[in-house]
Amino acid sequence: MATLHNKQLGSVGETIVTTELLKRGWVVSTPEGDYAPYDRIATKDTFTHKIQVKSATHNTNGTYKWTLKGGQKKQKEHSLDDISYYIFVAVPVMLFLIVPYDMIKGLQSVSIPSDPKKNKNPKYSMYLNAWGLMENKGYKDTI
Repeated sequence: MATLHNKQLGSVGETIVTTELLKRGWVVSTPEGDYAPYDRIATKDTFTHKIQVKSATHNTNGTYKWTLKGGQKKQKEHSLDDISYYIFVAVPVMLFLIVPYDMIKGLQSVSIPSDPKKNKNPKYSMYLNAWGLMENKGYKDTI
């Protein structure tokens, strides 16, 4: 895979997450412009979520690291009404962390080892492919 610049990486991640949500039966909407605090709105049955997508590639110290504050509003922390979930995607392996915003609010970054099976700090391991959270089905993959 070619080296991507930050904006390109963000676009790739958002497209991957949109595709994944569509495969799982969600209706996905994208806000016009880049001023909304979320990247996608996903609706399925009685569930509607505002989703912020963050993308990362493997770095030299053997981790994926996502920075939470970015764009023009780097200093503003959003409220729980602004964002329901963060979906972190590792590119190109398409490893997903689905994390409720209230679990990471206030953090500057989230990181996991590039090989999650070797994770000595399981803090985020329960969120790996935890698509079921978005439908109140627990920490499991629901596809």
